[in-house]
Amino acid sequence: MLHLLIVMRKYLFAVAIYAAALPVASGQQLPLLPDMERILLPITVVNAPGAFGSSWFSQGSQFRDFPPDRSVLVLPGCEPPCDNPIGPTSQHTLAIDFFHTRAGDTAGSIMYVERAVSDDISLTLRLKEISTGEEVELPVVREGQFFKRKFQILDVPNPAPGKRITLRVYGIDPDVLGRVDVRVFVEGPEPLVRDDIYDLRVVQRIYATPAGNYPVPVRPPVAEVSYYVPITDTSSLLRFEIEPLTPHMAIWGFVSITDNTTQHVTLRTPQ
Repeated sequence: MLHLLIVMRKYLFAVAIYAAALPVASGQQLPLLPDMERILLPITVVNAPGAFGSSWFSQGSQFRDFPPDRSVLVLPGCEPPCDNPIGPTSQHTLAIDFFHTRAGDTAGSIMYVERAVSDDISLTLRLKEISTGEEVELPVVREGQFFKRKFQILDVPNPAPGKRITLRVYGIDPDVLGRVDVRVFVEGPEPLVRDDIYDLRVVQRIYATPAGNYPVPVRPPVAEVSYYVPITDTSSLLRFEIEPLTPHMAIWGFVSITDNTTQHVTLRTPQ
């Protein structure tokens, strides 16, 4: 892991992950990327096994409201092996492409959109359980929605037996790893019931476009924690306070509450 982080920080990207060397002659300079906005897709799975025999997949759509003569770079274009060309797309709804999470991967994907037109792309993402058909809309989080200060997640139910809660905290810069402090309070008198420090980590994957050979990291740093809060009154609501401990690290997170029988999922997002 240490070697991988050193390689990432020097931008000597390990495209050998996909056994695809960049066809660049010695001394030839790669074209520069335009200014890109990072967008978090927090859960990107395909037929992923979950708890209690569940199986999940992510599915999303994008609408690109671009002029017909505008060629816009959106990365990744598709998961290798892939022949999709990069070119103009206007007034068109299409599926979101992402590198799906595999065994041993860390969660989520980063999508890159040219900043000059990022306001003209609309995105949705859903998570669905295959056997029950239970579905939840996931947040799609733009770079400007990330926090460099502490933030709150309110009204989290303390799960009764038969339910589980999971906290996920993400960084938006693949090169900035660090720590977060997560404090859990009982709403009302608000005594502190838990205080934990977690490391954001990443198992990185690199995308090199079929045209242009832009190597970009597509995995965000993340901490993913299943929570049990030791209080007897399960009707009490919880407040999660999340604070970055590493300078210049921008973070965002959410809590999911899942029924172990029906697989129904509800979310709590930052306020």
